[in-house]
Amino acid sequence: DFTEGGLGADHSGNYNYFTPNNLGTEDMVEDSPTNNFATLSSVWNSTGATFPLSEGNLKCAMTTSGSGLNGSTIAPESGKWYCEYLVSTLPGSDRAAVGIADVDGLFMDNNGNAQNIVAICTAANNRYWDFGTEHDSATGVSQVVANDIVQFAWDVDTGKVWIGINNTWQGTSSPNPATGTSPLATHSTVKAWAPILRFASGGSESFTVHFNAGQDSSFAGTKTAQGNQDGNDKGDFYYTPPSGFLALCTDNLDSPAIDLPSDHFNTVLYAGNGGTQSVTGAGFAPDFVWIKNRTDAVNHGLFDTIRGVKNSLQSNTTTEARTAAGATEDLYAFGSDGFSVGVGGGAYINCNESSKNYASWNWKAGGTASTNDDGSMDSEVSANPAAGFSIVSFPAGAAAAGNMTVGHGLSQAPTMIIVKNLPRDYDWNVYQADVCPGGAGRLILNSDAGVESGALPFNGVPTSSVFTFNNGFGSTEDDEIIAYCFHSVEGYSKVGTYTGNGVADGTFVYTGFRPSWLMIKYIDGGSGYSWQIADNKRNTYNVVDTNLLAESNSAEGHTWSAKDFVSNGFKLRTTNSAANGSGLDFLYLAFAESPFKTSNAR
Repeated sequence: DFTEGGLGADHSGNYNYFTPNNLGTEDMVEDSPTNNFATLSSVWNSTGATFPLSEGNLKCAMTTSGSGLNGSTIAPESGKWYCEYLVSTLPGSDRAAVGIADVDGLFMDNNGNAQNIVAICTAANNRYWDFGTEHDSATGVSQVVANDIVQFAWDVDTGKVWIGINNTWQGTSSPNPATGTSPLATHSTVKAWAPILRFASGGSESFTVHFNAGQDSSFAGTKTAQGNQDGNDKGDFYYTPPSGFLALCTDNLDSPAIDLPSDHFNTVLYAGNGGTQSVTGAGFAPDFVWIKNRTDAVNHGLFDTIRGVKNSLQSNTTTEARTAAGATEDLYAFGSDGFSVGVGGGAYINCNESSKNYASWNWKAGGTASTNDDGSMDSEVSANPAAGFSIVSFPAGAAAAGNMTVGHGLSQAPTMIIVKNLPRDYDWNVYQADVCPGGAGRLILNSDAGVESGALPFNGVPTSSVFTFNNGFGSTEDDEIIAYCFHSVEGYSKVGTYTGNGVADGTFVYTGFRPSWLMIKYIDGGSGYSWQIADNKRNTYNVVDTNLLAESNSAEGHTWSAKDFVSNGFKLRTTNSAANGSGLDFLYLAFAESPFKTSNAR
């Protein structure tokens, strides 16, 4: 028999919910063994403030000073959604708010000011927040008082947000979510919203809120249950959700585009034997394999099917591509379930030294490359559009400086591109959409430096068919270029950024899946901040604190970048500036172990 929402604890002190039949998803309450409703999250806060959660993580009672933001466990990337808050007690100022937040945005700055959120203050002058703008004494907006029920309805696809108080939608011109008219805010570029609580207090003030994503219209017995459901007959709401708006539960989430992420990406560990061996267990024929000796200070080895076997690149150096001399040296064969490796006098990476442990990270592209003529320069492309990954080879073009476009083979614009000039000792150039606006600037994979502004290897924003490359940026006409292109795929991969909070109860980053592999990098500027790579095979349970560094040949370790992998993202567990510095910005690239809709807690 399970009580109190089936509440238990996992390795990291987070919350799991047990049902008679299975282990539920991190921080979720289940109304059946297969359907989970969103709750407030025990791991999600923006500044390290403590949010005392109870009643199955649906109640928050703040009585201490501090500033922070707590988010929910589900943030859909499409569709129309609805939730409710019962505000039981509230401070006598604008220090508290309920609302929704852009999961990819900066929620609060270092002064506790609201940023990428739409929220209504629970006291003070009919005030609501709209992405850092404070609307005071807003026309058509009532003041929230104790025991009010605040409603939020939002449409991810249009970015429209409506706020209701006691079933009256706020604003002017007859706002109505069901007809899509007169939203209180619109942010069409937001890809995913999550319900949130905001608190910013300089002293002891009381703030008690009950959250309802569809599991309890009585708000833990404080109201008379009403039993209203959404159009899919899901949930238990105090008020009827607007037509077309759904409860935040896993049954209402879209089925993942990729059911089994390991069909497209997988980590395989192996032990070297000093001769040759076939490494299997990838689960598919890999087109891109990244190998690192975990035991010793040895260079990384990157191999792909476009350049062919034995042809290695090293992420930690500027060294040109090198081809091993022997028939069975380095990675010498790609297979249907992995690859074959060997050692020898002509090897450059020595991927199979005796008694050494190795990590291999394997990606599936599109197999044999084909010619792509979408750009101004033809490219050879091996693409996996469903997984948002392609390998692109192309000549640098005319020696004179200028821009060229290159077809990448994906169905939408890549948001991260990693490029290397093959015949020259040049840097690895990295484009990431959030840190290279307009294509300006770069990161360097073989360096621990931050963003280099003004550098222009990518001189334009990628489109759904091409990216722009500045062929005068250290290249000549005959140089061959290799590019690895990525974009986010819901439930499978995520390219994004986050802001650190500088405390051990670190920033939580919502990905929409449980990660299997994660690379993070500080991006604000300065040097000394590594490209840190973690995976779920070298750390099989939390805390995940064994890292390899893309820009360094060092052996694995580096526990200063500790984190948890949870069912819907990752949670930093360190104060170290390289992974969670206060107010510092980081980029990340993550791949899934399992989509959130079908994910269980670790």
